[in-house]
Amino acid sequence: MNRVLERAKRLLPRNDDNPDIKYFKIVVYSLVGIMLLTVIAGATTFLFTLQGDEEIMVPDVRDAELTKALIELQQRELYPLIQTRFSSDPASRGRVMDQNPAPGTIVKAGKRINVIVSEGAVVDEVGDYRGRDLNEVRTELRTLFSSYDEVLEVANVSYVYDESEPGVILEQHPAPGTAIAGRTSLDVVVSRGPGVDSVTVPSYTGMEYGEAVQLLASENMPFSFRLADPEDHDDDAAGTVVSQSPSSGSEMEPGSRVTLYVVAPDEDDIPDEMMFGLFERVLPEYPVAVELTLDVINPDGQRTRLLQMQHPGGAVSVPYMIEENSRLVLSRFGTEVVSLVVRPED
Repeated sequence: MNRVLERAKRLLPRNDDNPDIKYFKIVVYSLVGIMLLTVIAGATTFLFTLQGDEEIMVPDVRDAELTKALIELQQRELYPLIQTRFSSDPASRGRVMDQNPAPGTIVKAGKRINVIVSEGAVVDEVGDYRGRDLNEVRTELRTLFSSYDEVLEVANVSYVYDESEPGVILEQHPAPGTAIAGRTSLDVVVSRGPGVDSVTVPSYTGMEYGEAVQLLASENMPFSFRLADPEDHDDDAAGTVVSQSPSSGSEMEPGSRVTLYVVAPDEDDIPDEMMFGLFERVLPEYPVAVELTLDVINPDGQRTRLLQMQHPGGAVSVPYMIEENSRLVLSRFGTEVVSLVVRPED
């Protein structure tokens, strides 16, 4: 053992060593020391790395104000990555809509948390639509809310005669600039166009109902048919108009509706496999008259037109005598609005 220690001492730098040998020993031992320190530092770093960051539960910051959400995340050594998005609730502006990872997830400290913050509604106040075309406004709102929840929609529409072009919005409620706090309905008053002189109501009483329909359609006069009680009229009144409102010779505004009362044909007078009835439908009120057609398609596929006229919308009531299982098709500008099959059980 003493010999080993003696040899080790000889390897260390000594005062009696040759200067060159002493310098060489110092350099060698310095390099060995540096290498040992490097190995120790690397091992220490590796052990800390294996130990890892602290595990943390992700808090629930949804519906919180952005500032509070950021503070809560940073206190837990979590770092937010903020994204913005419009929402359907104007009051949600500046609040967290969603987060990823979800609340309760266990993550390492330093993890990035995706936070989606609301910019509020894409529209936060009612615009000024007065003087603009109704269809243009509807198209604009549909386009605006194509990717977001609809918070403003045209609801009730009233039409009045006015010097403005037909279809132009004259008044609106809520007023322009009104803040939107949630889903809002826009009620508007729309121009029908300038009024014209009144017209004299013709007499339709005594006409066969089909003849009366064609005459009304040729004059583009809105009408509705109603069934009269056959017991109040003679047998020869079956299938004819027995009264009307307004009465013949009355003055009324163009576009006003005429109501005609017709006695239904007697069952014995209806051919086999034929049916008599009233086609009834309530359409939207249109700012300008539209081309309205009513066709019947029999079971063999043959198409016959019962009605064609310019119509302002509203109630439509047309008498018919058609084959059983035929289909009635109501169209606006050639586009089908409603279709129904007339069956015996109906």
